[in-house]
Amino acid sequence: MNTDEEAAARADLYLALATAFQVPHLAGFAEAMRLHLADDLQELAGELGLDCGEAVSQLREEMARVPDQLALLQCYSALFLATSAPAWINVGRYLDGALNGGTVRAMEEAYLACGLVRNAALRDLPDHLSVVLEFLSGLYGAMAEGTPAVDPGHFLYGLVAPWMARFEGDLAHAAAQDPQPNPYHPLARILCAAVQRHAVEPPMDPALRRKHQAMLRARGMYAARGITAEDLEEIRAKLQERGLSTAHIPASAEEAAQRLQLATGRAAHA
Repeated sequence: MNTDEEAAARADLYLALATAFQVPHLAGFAEAMRLHLADDLQELAGELGLDCGEAVSQLREEMARVPDQLALLQCYSALFLATSAPAWINVGRYLDGALNGGTVRAMEEAYLACGLVRNAALRDLPDHLSVVLEFLSGLYGAMAEGTPAVDPGHFLYGLVAPWMARFEGDLAHAAAQDPQPNPYHPLARILCAAVQRHAVEPPMDPALRRKHQAMLRARGMYAARGITAEDLEEIRAKLQERGLSTAHIPASAEEAAQRLQLATGRAAHA
C-alpha cells in the first residue's frame, strides 16, 4: 500500500467510526451496523495493520444482541445523553471539565483553517465525537490528494489522544456494570488502536514541549477532580478585585457540580 492508499484507507476508517458514533435515529441504522460495520472495520483494520481482531469480534457479538433500532437508540442515550451518562460524547469535556471550553475552540480553529464553517442548523457542538472523526476523515482524504491545511496526525496527537483512554475506560466500566448490549465499547477500542497508531507529535522546542505536556496533565487532573472550594474562592477573589458581582458563583463545590450536571443534561437534550 502506497502513501496515498494508506491515507485513503485511514479516511474510510475514520468515516466509518464517525457514522457509528452518530445518534442512531435514522431508519435502518441498527440493521446497517449489524450487517456491515464489523466487516468494513475488519477489512480496513487489516489494510492498515491495526490489531483490532478481538474488538471487532466483540462488536459483532454486541450488535447481535441489539434486537432493533429502538434498543440501539436507548443504548446510545443511556451511555451518552442521559443526565447521569457514564461517558461524554462531547469529548472536550474530558480535557476541559465542562461543555464548550477551550478544547472546543481549538477544534473550531482547526476546522476554520480547513475552510469548514459551522452550519447554524446543526445541533452538535464541534467536539461531538462524530464531528471530530468526520473532520479527521476529511483531513486524510485531503492528504491522499495533496497537503491538508491541518496535519491529521498532529490533530490526533493534540486534541484526540489526550482523552481517548478515558473515553474507552468509561465505556468499559459501563459495559462491566450493565448487562445490556454495548457496541460502543468495542468501537472505542478500535478507535483507540487507530489513534495510538496514527497520532504524531508535532515538532516542538523541547522547553515548549515540556510546558505543553504539563498543561495537558494539569487539564486532565482538573477535569477529573472537578471544581473545588478553593477554585470557587479564587474565582470570587478575582471578581472582587475587578469590582464585579459574585452573586452568581455557587456557594459550594457540591452546588457547582449540581449546576454543571443540570447544564449538561439540558445541552444533551437540546
